[in-house]
Amino acid sequence: MILSKHPPGTRLKDSCPVFGAPQKLLGNVLPTYEDVVKFYQFTRNELKSSGNYKGPAVSEINEVLAFRIEEIWKKASIPSVSHNRVL
Repeated sequence: MILSKHPPGTRLKDSCPVFGAPQKLLGNVLPTYEDVVKFYQFTRNELKSSGNYKGPAVSEINEVLAFRIEEIWKKASIPSVSHNRVL
């Protein structure tokens, strides 16, 4: 039997083979598609650990994601459409 050097439940398990490990969005640069996907995974993991064992709904994750992206756009003085359109 081969033993893994990482204990079960580590962030390595949540790492995406295409985009890498989940991470927060930086507030001082505009996010790329890669940053948004990583933040989506980060938010999903945070909401999953804080509540429902089954996992959060996609709509819950999208609300958090859209709100954070809108904050960054406002900070950069980028005009945006309504919140519903961002979702």
